[in-house]
Amino acid sequence: MINLKKLLSENVLGDLPSSKLMKMKWNPVTEANHEDEEAVEEAAPKMRVKPYAKELKAAMLSLKRFDNMARMENPGSHSRAKGAIAKAIKALQALRHL
Repeated sequence: MINLKKLLSENVLGDLPSSKLMKMKWNPVTEANHEDEEAVEEAAPKMRVKPYAKELKAAMLSLKRFDNMARMENPGSHSRAKGAIAKAIKALQALRHL
């Protein structure tokens, strides 16, 4: 049997295409040139938030959580109060567009 080392040392395949390619002189990954790039920190402009927006969002979240908890805990009572909960959610959504 032929040794693996002999097979590898002999060039059975001939010249590989990669050996004919021109080698890169500069690797952008390992040798990053920071002189060409300008370090500019860009940030989107902050959106103007109304002062009550956080409180309104918290109230909506709280009401939705209450709706889910009431549905899980007592479905019969929840079905009777579903209309009132829906009205409250609709009222909070209307306040959002002020």
